Amino acid sequence: MSCKSSFSVRMSAFLFGMLGFLVVVQGVGFGYRSLYTTKASAASSIQGTIPDLLQTEQVHTPDEPIDDGPLSLNREDAPAQDSPRDLFLLAFEQVWKTIDSKHWENNPNGLDWKRIREEFEPRIATASDAAQADQILNEMLGRLKQSHFGIIPASQYEPLGSNEDRSGSIGVSLRMVDQKPTVWRVNPTSPAGMKEVKQGWVLLNINGKPIIDQLNKIDELDSPAYSPTLLKQLVLNSVEKGDIGKSSLFVWSDANGVETETELVFSQPAGKRAVLGNLPPFFVECNTRVVDSEIAYFQLSSFFDPPSVIPQLSQLLSEQSNAPGLIVDLRGNPGGIAFMASSLGGFLVREEGVYLGTMNTRDAALRFTLIPREQTFQGKVAVLVDELSMSTSEILAGGLQDIGRARVFGRPSAGMALPSIVEKLAYGSGFQYAFASYTSAGGKSLESNGVVPNEIIELDSKSLLEGRDLDVEAAIRWIRSDKPVR
Repeated sequence: MSCKSSFSVRMSAFLFGMLGFLVVVQGVGFGYRSLYTTKASAASSIQGTIPDLLQTEQVHTPDEPIDDGPLSLNREDAPAQDSPRDLFLLAFEQVWKTIDSKHWENNPNGLDWKRIREEFEPRIATASDAAQADQILNEMLGRLKQSHFGIIPASQYEPLGSNEDRSGSIGVSLRMVDQKPTVWRVNPTSPAGMKEVKQGWVLLNINGKPIIDQLNKIDELDSPAYSPTLLKQLVLNSVEKGDIGKSSLFVWSDANGVETETELVFSQPAGKRAVLGNLPPFFVECNTRVVDSEIAYFQLSSFFDPPSVIPQLSQLLSEQSNAPGLIVDLRGNPGGIAFMASSLGGFLVREEGVYLGTMNTRDAALRFTLIPREQTFQGKVAVLVDELSMSTSEILAGGLQDIGRARVFGRPSAGMALPSIVEKLAYGSGFQYAFASYTSAGGKSLESNGVVPNEIIELDSKSLLEGRDLDVEAAIRWIRSDKPVR
């Protein structure tokens, strides 16, 4: 089977997230669009080192407030001002006051925020242009050392106001394996699949530019909120994306070390096209099947399109109600609509009052309480995560792990679990900020730490070239065993 696919619900664009940390992609909400944009300061540094290598636009939309949508995109224009200096000072006031009044801690990350103002306000007044203003504001936000705080350059923020479709894909997923950018997954019907690009191949260059040299430059970046490992994965996620109809020349190294050159045209990704508010379109892919004869398998690319996704899981579990286990594959899933974690989790827990975790603002706390279904699945549950599982994926995986309902397999998740909003600044750039913290049911902060699997499974080139999926194999072994969840 296949479905291609808050308190307040606002929509927003998510930085980092992916090309500005949008470089890293195009994201929305509790985590998605292609991914999200993450930290604009690091993003702009990445832009400097990989300018022409990436084909994606820089925008990342992180986590959403809570109930039914991702973040909130404030597109209201500021009043015109007489000089760039006035606009920069207005923007500074907006950014500083937002952190001062809306951060969930009275002293954000233990900082004296008034002293931060005294340090940075004189500097913003001397900014020569928007790029320097972006840099100064990002440096200030970097003091927080938390995800989902950053400035999105105007060139990357403005596209968020339209539904222009710039989400083409070549149909591969890349991961760093043995310190090399390696094909982890290929859609057989995609441009890459049709050109017979194989799992386990190493990407050497794009349009004549060696990618490994550019990725190594990330090690030199000073990004307090994101590790070089995560930044590299985010960049790789954006490499396979570009404008629909355009093409790039990719050079790969195959199983025998032989170089293969392929020109690939970016096409519409697999999945169901969905549009949320003013955000660019994204594609939701949901796949259900049976593996190893009788084990149910559910894979979701992002937490969107609940009217299609939720019935797919319901049908799978109805047809496989006596299955010994269920595998929930959230690898590469950047998040989406937060309430879907509670809705999907309700198929797996029959007790009332169980919750996945708690979101805390300065004034209130909101629990992600599970909503039990009339019929709940009683078999074992294995959840798969990896470096690009973010936000709502982390909420669901970490919560099910904490309450003892699921065993987690794969690699530690991204540690990007903060709900955030993006607003427009006076001089045109976007300002992304988180407005709440998140703690899983076991009392663990997922921010920066991520979900640590019960069984950590490292990727290796040999297994990939053989077409194996070690995460799924490990989950099947556990489901077939007498080993408990913990």
